[in-house]
Amino acid sequence: DRHQSDRDRDRDRDRRHDSRGRYERDRDRDRREGDRNHDRDREDRARSKESKKRSPSPSAQDPNSKKPRTEGASDRNSSPAPPAAVAESLVAGVQIPAPEKKQVDAKALVQQIPTDKSQLFEYSIQWDMVDETLIARLKTWVTKKIAELLGEEEATFIDFILEKINNHVAAPDVLKELEPVLDSEAEVFMIKLWRMLIFEILRKQAMQS
Repeated sequence: DRHQSDRDRDRDRDRRHDSRGRYERDRDRDRREGDRNHDRDREDRARSKESKKRSPSPSAQDPNSKKPRTEGASDRNSSPAPPAAVAESLVAGVQIPAPEKKQVDAKALVQQIPTDKSQLFEYSIQWDMVDETLIARLKTWVTKKIAELLGEEEATFIDFILEKINNHVAAPDVLKELEPVLDSEAEVFMIKLWRMLIFEILRKQAMQS
């Protein structure tokens, strides 16, 4: 048994020795390979650098290459190209005017609107000026006011009010329809609504004139 154990130890020692030898040989081979790669990279960089020194510059190769811009009369005479629309107008000999937005004097319009309830409700409304755009502008104001009075946006009630205006219902009749819902607030709301309606009509007329 002792001799068998000694032989086993000898075999283990030999295997470790062989493994260590293979490891060292592989390590040495990798080092030599790395050194060769490093040398090749260094030679490639040197050749590339030498090639750049020998090759002429792009400006020397191309005699028609663009020369550096110098400041002078050319700079003073040069100007950026005009926009396409302006250029086209110059060619055609027609000057395109700049777009102008119609300015409306809101204070002057407000002064034309009656403040007295009876005069306000008797005001002659130009119903032909009432269209979807005008109703949409009124809806923004009506929605805000109804939310303030009722605590929430009552969509059905808002549509009901705008429908009356769209159907050209007279102010006193609209007021009667609103009183059951708005109570004492109905008259104040109706006066403001009718003044807003007249203002939007006057504003539209001013924009179109």
